[in-house]
Amino acid sequence: MQSCTAGMHGDVQLDSTLIRIFSVFSLRVQRERHNFEEVKNALQAKEIQYMMFYPTRLRVVVNGKTWHFTSLEEVWDWLERWQVVGFKDAGEQRPPRPKGTAEVLGQAEVSLESSQTQDLPKDT
Repeated sequence: MQSCTAGMHGDVQLDSTLIRIFSVFSLRVQRERHNFEEVKNALQAKEIQYMMFYPTRLRVVVNGKTWHFTSLEEVWDWLERWQVVGFKDAGEQRPPRPKGTAEVLGQAEVSLESSQTQDLPKDT
């Protein structure tokens, strides 16, 4: 008999029975996760590791340090504050923030290529 692990997707053959496994999220969770697409695209473009956890928790890893974010607003603030995506430098247009987002306090730079970085904010 085969064993199944949590998080598997696709087809599983158990004895002679075919079992199909799918991720099923509520419509609310699907919409909230979809809101993270622009952030994930920006992270992917900079080759920054990230992973989405249920329901809408984003983990980001930079230079071996890990941050967890529970809102889209927190992620954009962190990305802009530490200029990880460099919207201002490149003259790119950043996707609009959700309503009620506070303005970023200060700017700092981070070099993702070097092993030396300035103090980054601690994991929340």
